[in-house]
Amino acid sequence: MFDFPEVKLFMDAVHGYIKVPKCFVNHLIDTEMFQRLRNIDQTGMRILYPNAKHDRFSHSLGVYHLGCKAADMLLENFFHEDYWKISSDNSSLTFWAKNKVLFLIACLLHDIGHAPFSHALESIVLVNSRGANGEPTNLNERLAEELRRLEAGSEDIERLDAAPHEIIGALYILTHMRPAIEKVFDDLADLLEKQHPLTGNILYAEHYSNTPRIDKSDLDSDMAFIARMILGLRYTGFQPEKQIRNCFIELLNGGNFDVDKLDYVIRDTEMSGICNIKIDIERLLSAVCIVPKTRYVDRLYEDVHLKNRGIFLLMNNNQENCFRISGRFRGTLLLKKDADVRIRQGSTFLSLQSVDHGKISYAEDAEPARFQAAFLMQDGRIIDQTSGNPPYKSLDFKNRVPFDYRIENAKVESEDFHFVVHTDSSMGNAAELQVNGLCDIEIKGKFRTKSSMKIFDVQLTGQTHELVLLGEMIEKRIPDKNAYNEFSVGFKKQAINVIANVLEARDYLYLWIYAHHKVTYYANFLIPLISREVLSKASGVFPPWRLDFENLERLDDSYVWTAIKVAYAAGNFADSEWGRLCEDLLSRKYRLSLYKSLAEFDLLFEAIPLDKRHKIKQYLLTQRHPSLPWLDDRGAEAGYLSSELLDELKHRANGELDGIADLVYVDACYKSKRLKANETFIVASDGTVALLDEIPLLADWTAISTDTSYYFYLYYRTVSTDVRQKEKEASALRGAIREFFVERHLSGWSS
Repeated sequence: MFDFPEVKLFMDAVHGYIKVPKCFVNHLIDTEMFQRLRNIDQTGMRILYPNAKHDRFSHSLGVYHLGCKAADMLLENFFHEDYWKISSDNSSLTFWAKNKVLFLIACLLHDIGHAPFSHALESIVLVNSRGANGEPTNLNERLAEELRRLEAGSEDIERLDAAPHEIIGALYILTHMRPAIEKVFDDLADLLEKQHPLTGNILYAEHYSNTPRIDKSDLDSDMAFIARMILGLRYTGFQPEKQIRNCFIELLNGGNFDVDKLDYVIRDTEMSGICNIKIDIERLLSAVCIVPKTRYVDRLYEDVHLKNRGIFLLMNNNQENCFRISGRFRGTLLLKKDADVRIRQGSTFLSLQSVDHGKISYAEDAEPARFQAAFLMQDGRIIDQTSGNPPYKSLDFKNRVPFDYRIENAKVESEDFHFVVHTDSSMGNAAELQVNGLCDIEIKGKFRTKSSMKIFDVQLTGQTHELVLLGEMIEKRIPDKNAYNEFSVGFKKQAINVIANVLEARDYLYLWIYAHHKVTYYANFLIPLISREVLSKASGVFPPWRLDFENLERLDDSYVWTAIKVAYAAGNFADSEWGRLCEDLLSRKYRLSLYKSLAEFDLLFEAIPLDKRHKIKQYLLTQRHPSLPWLDDRGAEAGYLSSELLDELKHRANGELDGIADLVYVDACYKSKRLKANETFIVASDGTVALLDEIPLLADWTAISTDTSYYFYLYYRTVSTDVRQKEKEASALRGAIREFFVERHLSGWSS
């Protein structure tokens, strides 16, 4: 790739010296909005680990640094593959240089929209923000309008679904930072015109409607691209330049591994001093590459033969289409309502079972199918009788009335198994067919693959809405809306062990650090609750800047701390519960936690099944204290529980809890990370592409994420001062809570 000749060095405690182009420093970093990131804590873990004083400023530089490495390796590995080079004019070479510049700008600015204390206050900014007329405004809608203005006719903006700080940051960049980015282009224009990154034929260049240039001629599109990278909003459509840009979007804000996640995992580990697993970042980023996929839309297949291929997606959404796949393959098909399915004689499959209470019935022209099956169930009855030679089992016709069923490890011995799928739901899946071997299936109606499908040797016949194959298949034809290449970020096989380490290190941080009871009390309760109260009221002593989008440049952690201290010192909260909360915050003499970790939560409520623990949370959320503070932000809740509940617990403890003054509830969902198997690609030495669910050693990481939404912490304040008395109170309170909810569970949660 190209190099920036004029750079400034930043010494980083994690990555060492970071080289940043002077034009980035002059026009982006040395601005009020970016410099405020020096005073915004990266996480709430500083309350637990005193040395974890790192901020969003250093993290942004770290993401930029990793972005430089990732972009260079992505493009280097990409251009080693000759089969994408079809024909070109030399001016298209600047397309790559320009994308790298825009990507690095996005890396640097990706956290520009963070509110004070990072995530703790971001939802309050969304709620408080006002439009030009002073009325409440929806920042998400404002952002969508800006993107539509920049990208006329773009349909994928409707899929916008981003975190609050990403929405705030992207909107700020589009509405406030365009002049600064123009100046960056002015400084870089001459440089990048002279430094073509590569030579040779490049990517469908005859398809470009405009000659790419490093200038401001297409700044609307460039600004929208920066916003998309921050938002993780991928492009749709067949244009190859947009598909390539999707790879840069994945590198910054992807579903699995991106430079943002990599930096905060490494940085939070290093700066806190905790003993976490080490990540070989150089090995991981050197393995970054681009994986091609070929998408066919609304295509008729006439005995198309595929061998040793991966199907990324196979889907039909037209009830009248008929599609047949026959041969050896591995994968799972989700069958929709009214799908007419014929599994031909001699076919084998691992399982056929209901989804969401779906049923099946024999089709009108069907004959009774006979199975060799390890397990066969119909309407709750296990069919174990066999007949014939070889022995077989069969399903009753049931007068072709829909029935419940389950079939495992089966072979269709005689007659085709011809059935229709039924469900009361108008949407969603109704049946799941899992295959690993020789199978011949014909489907008339709607279906899709559950994840990827591995093709060993098959024939495809019929019509489908979408088929996405791993690999480049369209060769030298110009892409159009019915057949085109998509591109995704992948990793060469040498990164597999590092991928596992990243996931383990991330989960360690989320489970034991971010979900620690003191971090949770500080970041999910004290800070957002007190900040909202203080900054919503003008004290007359301190500048009344609202916590909103319009005042974001002036707001950082220091401002909020000062506002809280001024309000507290002025006596605004004297002799109130708000005063006690301020004392908690300013002295760190927090309430006591009923249990110290989420592991202890599991032990406390081990008598209640996992699928019933949501009932505990649901009940507690109905027990809000009517007059004491309560917080309901970002879908998480926190606040004081009712005095009636506390009195009930005291009654159960026979006077041992008389010193307990109050009880506070705080959500504590542990965000475990599981890879999206269909978004993580591993490339072998011979160029073969595999999805992560095909690698047994990493299968656990692609499983469905464990439900952790039922976790919460309970905190209490006691007037007792004796250490032994406090220990007795803690034990008695745990016992009373356990007994209370076990009784409710055993009674069916009816009372």
